[in-house]
Amino acid sequence: MSEQHDDACHPPPHTPLLGLNYILFDVQTTGASPKAGHLIEIAWRSLNLGDINQEIDPFSALIQLPPGYKLPRTVQRLTGIKTKLLKSASQPVDVARDLWTLVEQTQSITEETPPSIWLAHVARFERSFIRALLLAHPPAHLSDREAILAVDHLPWLCTHAICQRCFPTLPRRTLSAMSGYFGGPQLTLKRALPHLEATESIWRGLLEHLNEEEITTWGTLQTLLTTPVKRQRFAPPLPRQIRLQAPTLPGIYYFKGRRNEILYVGSANNLKQRVNQHFRGQKGHEERHLELITLTSDVTWQTCASHLEALLLENREIKRLTPPYNRALTNQTAPFYLDLTQIHDQPDPDGKLGPWVNRSLIEAIGVAQRSLQGDFSLIHHPAWPGMGVEAWRTFANTLRSHLIPSSQELPSWEDWIKWGKELLCLEDSALTDLSRTTLTLRASEIAMLLVQEVRLAQWINMLATGELIWMGSLGGGQRGWRHLKLGIKHALESRHLSEAPEGNHLIQLNDPPVDLFTKLTSRTAYDEARITYRFICRAIKRGERVFWRQSELSQEHHASWQVLSSMVHNHALSRSTLLKTDELIQPDEMLLPSV
Repeated sequence: MSEQHDDACHPPPHTPLLGLNYILFDVQTTGASPKAGHLIEIAWRSLNLGDINQEIDPFSALIQLPPGYKLPRTVQRLTGIKTKLLKSASQPVDVARDLWTLVEQTQSITEETPPSIWLAHVARFERSFIRALLLAHPPAHLSDREAILAVDHLPWLCTHAICQRCFPTLPRRTLSAMSGYFGGPQLTLKRALPHLEATESIWRGLLEHLNEEEITTWGTLQTLLTTPVKRQRFAPPLPRQIRLQAPTLPGIYYFKGRRNEILYVGSANNLKQRVNQHFRGQKGHEERHLELITLTSDVTWQTCASHLEALLLENREIKRLTPPYNRALTNQTAPFYLDLTQIHDQPDPDGKLGPWVNRSLIEAIGVAQRSLQGDFSLIHHPAWPGMGVEAWRTFANTLRSHLIPSSQELPSWEDWIKWGKELLCLEDSALTDLSRTTLTLRASEIAMLLVQEVRLAQWINMLATGELIWMGSLGGGQRGWRHLKLGIKHALESRHLSEAPEGNHLIQLNDPPVDLFTKLTSRTAYDEARITYRFICRAIKRGERVFWRQSELSQEHHASWQVLSSMVHNHALSRSTLLKTDELIQPDEMLLPSV
């Protein structure tokens, strides 16, 4: 019986690869095997390379989950498929019926129809789920044994196994890596149809490579697949002489794919050292990075006058190009402001406290505020430990004693910030004694984080509307002054100063800053000010002198700050509290941003 199925399904060894009909498959699941997960999506397409007029639309279907099973959040994030979408999906038995039709077509080979090969990138994965689906719903005319024999003797082809033998030096041979290597589509979400298109591009590229290696028949391909896989020395596709041409200067670099698309943007103080660091060995690199260097076929760069300017330019280029392999600085969410008179988790157009991007911290404080009012409906917020209602009632009484003066019903922003400042001044042992319970300890951490966020907001308000002058590297071992214009219009202008800047308008970082307040509506401007802040912290630790002055671009906003300052003075959180010099700009007290 087994030999009959082998003879019926598998093509003769002399059959040309271009003369076969390929049925490409891709499945999306909730687990790595049928025992650990369920099939949620399947797609297939017939591909006959010998018939140039053939154009068959692919088949794709979502598959209903078993009753009571909920789609895991991780799967929803990776695929973009929601549980409610699967409620109206196809029944597994209907999809199995269509698959059994393909099985019968594969088994009935005639002189007019070429043999069919079932193909997937990692065939053992697709094969296991398709096998489970077929055997769960066999046709009525087949016994269980006949159904198993029919499924187990289907001719499968694995493009990943072929890539392992044809390209043993590539860092990675995943579906997305090999699709990009052959110029196929970039994959974002894990969906069956895009993966099916990527599989087709890989197989077309492999056929060209196999033809060059004189592997043109089914028999020679099977001989290749029987050879053991040998690990060879790590050799990325980017030619070594290209990356060695990078200069030893600050700047940004672009990793590009075969279609000249931008895959990744990075910055460096030494371009040559940083670019070549990406291609040195596989140890210590995560899977995503190894996939990136597999796709990279070219690298270009743009030099800058300093490392800071490279960091700022990197931020703008990432937001402009949105490269698929960048994670940091990709967020385009605009900063928001909060009202000083009340605590809530909604932005306020007239709010004076900000700019903010960390909504989770604001939401966490909002949960505590509700508990003080006797509302415990949000006590299971992810920012707080899981505790019962009675523990929260006790916590609310403890928190009230720490935060609320006798004349107030609810704490204000000033109360939270004042408590956070007191906690930052305490020693660890005193803090442990103060925070005896888990909930109070978490509230203490949130209050201290709030103080750090307020200090960061002060720095961002100042740096985003001024000009930075600092002692920086000019290359070639020289040191000198540079003047960088930030400004509210986000100009990136830099010039070299032969001598240290002079004039009373300059403000050293251990002097009081100019009172300035402006609304930042751009995430680009927010991130630039945050990057500049971190750069200043590192410069001060290195012993470099840094100056800042109000930009000419922001002179018109100075008058508006004078109006706002009188309004803020009447609120609980005064301007003197926001911009208190001894807390804001002493180098030994500066805190790195937590966002």
